[in-house]
Amino acid sequence: MNFSRQQEAQAPTPAPAAAPTPTPQVAPCVVCLVLPKNTFFLPCAHVCCCEDCAAILEARGVDGEPEGTYHCPICREKVTGRHRLFFT
Repeated sequence: MNFSRQQEAQAPTPAPAAAPTPTPQVAPCVVCLVLPKNTFFLPCAHVCCCEDCAAILEARGVDGEPEGTYHCPICREKVTGRHRLFFT
């Protein structure tokens, strides 16, 4: 089968390969300023700490308060729970 140059020019071109999705850039922890933020606190829902620093905050607690009582580093609200975030 012979194609003329005009037919070749009109032939559909293959779609370019999809660019890889960029990895989301996560801001650093507000406590250590090194590891990425991956933990949020309840009830305020601030995402501000890495898992390591959140555990340290919980372990240190607050003087004069029951064990395990700590505050969000952003709003100082008493933390009732924390959850780790997983970014994909």
